[in-house]
Amino acid sequence: MIDQQTKKRLQDLFRRENRSFLQYVNQATPWSSSGDRGLVEKLRSLGDEEMEALTDLAEWMDAKRIPLPYLGAFPTTFTNYNFVAIRKLMKPLIAEQMRELADLEAAYAAITDPAARATLATLVALNRRHVSDFEQMTQAG
Repeated sequence: MIDQQTKKRLQDLFRRENRSFLQYVNQATPWSSSGDRGLVEKLRSLGDEEMEALTDLAEWMDAKRIPLPYLGAFPTTFTNYNFVAIRKLMKPLIAEQMRELADLEAAYAAITDPAARATLATLVALNRRHVSDFEQMTQAG
């Protein structure tokens, strides 16, 4: 049985990850030149990959009878990046992804339930890889 504190951490983590900057950018339409369309597609692919991992987490939480939280709106600071060129989004995206990764790793470290940790390990690894992917994408341009 999963304790209440772990359930709360999982719900907070789930909400926060669903409202990440990557998910915001994935739902927005950043401006891109014809040469940067591949960059937009790569970001969409990474966003879709993250959403797939979050869907898996949601299914696991549902199976464990952990209610999914109300997601709410994206942080209003993200609207500062509406109608911005995709290349201008990369540095803020990396910074935000690193902050989100630190929050995710802290939540992961605080969870002691082995099944919950195993489920979250995939999301942690995915976020680590995304930071690296974003940095490579920035260097390539």
